[in-house]
Amino acid sequence: MERKGPQQIFTEAGFDLTVIGKRQAQSSLNRWRQTFRKDGEEGLRNDKRGKATGGGRPKTDESMEKRLAKAEARIKYLTAENELLKKLEKLEGQAKHTN
Repeated sequence: MERKGPQQIFTEAGFDLTVIGKRQAQSSLNRWRQTFRKDGEEGLRNDKRGKATGGGRPKTDESMEKRLAKAEARIKYLTAENELLKKLEKLEGQAKHTN
């Protein structure tokens, strides 16, 4: 039987190693092997990593387009706020010179 390396396994499963990284493939495979040795197949099916404490990346239904639109709106708001503050500083400076 031919043994496959983690990079080949991940690539054949459709993962892009340029995105997830070659080290991630290796560390995941090592973690799965350790879990299998300790708890067998059931351990792999019932991976509780990050679930007890609510850790990991938060789940969101928001699409990337929505998130981008929100970020762009925030940038626009902050830019307008900065412009307003610049005008206010200018007016305050002018007021100090006239008094």
